[in-house]
Amino acid sequence: MPSIACDQHVDGWRRTRLEALSSADLVTVTGGIGDVGARSRGGLMARVDPSQLARLCARPHTQPFEMRDVEMKSWLRVDGEGLRTKRQLEPWVSRGVAYARSLPPKG
Repeated sequence: MPSIACDQHVDGWRRTRLEALSSADLVTVTGGIGDVGARSRGGLMARVDPSQLARLCARPHTQPFEMRDVEMKSWLRVDGEGLRTKRQLEPWVSRGVAYARSLPPKG
């Protein structure tokens, strides 16, 4: 799958934007760890603490993120209806980045 990467330093962390050109998905990476992504089919995927996944998925417009019919234990999906305003979007992005920063950096 073709992709391009663009490095940027934010608050001392290396953030890499990866674009999968064939599917138009966009994922950002903090410290070598994926944190949030925009989905080509609409909505957002966010990395979360697996111990909070069930509680967070009880919120409107959220569900576990699946890849090839396999539930990803530290990712959830937020449908576009739950992201219509900046006030709705920002907490999910902040949560994904915060959890990625809590993990040991890769690479």
